[in-house]
Amino acid sequence: MVKWFIRVAAAAVLAAALWWGWQTFFPSDERQIRRLLDRVAETVSIPADAKFVAGVLAADRLKSYFTPEIEVDVDVPGEGRHTFTGREELTQVYLLARSQHRGLRVEFLDVLVTVGPDHQAATAELTARIRQTGEKDFDVQELRLQLRQGEDAWRIHRVETTRSIKL
Repeated sequence: MVKWFIRVAAAAVLAAALWWGWQTFFPSDERQIRRLLDRVAETVSIPADAKFVAGVLAADRLKSYFTPEIEVDVDVPGEGRHTFTGREELTQVYLLARSQHRGLRVEFLDVLVTVGPDHQAATAELTARIRQTGEKDFDVQELRLQLRQGEDAWRIHRVETTRSIKL
């Protein structure tokens, strides 16, 4: 009886290790997209003691998450609608925003990823929660991102705000 239990336990541990290895080394498209979004949120967040050089490095890293022909069409609360295209404009806008904020934390919540049947395009709908350092309140923005599968990874192709239902 003890040998049987040991064999079953060893088989269960082996199965769990194989499942973990498969998930780690061969993640699904949705998992890859969620990881990309986590990296984007971490990169656009600005530490309270941010240095200029760190901003330039973050801007360079940020560009790698987007296609060269990125299109952004967002309605920023209190600032109006902003539209721009291309990685260079994205970098300029990011560096400008970084210079105007002493600290900012960005989180993506309620992420819903829909991968196309050809696994070459996807849409992510999410809620961005933005909190400035030292502030109790936070801003919330609903976004729709369109992504494309590149040669080596998923990249964001379009970002747009979506309007929430107001009661």
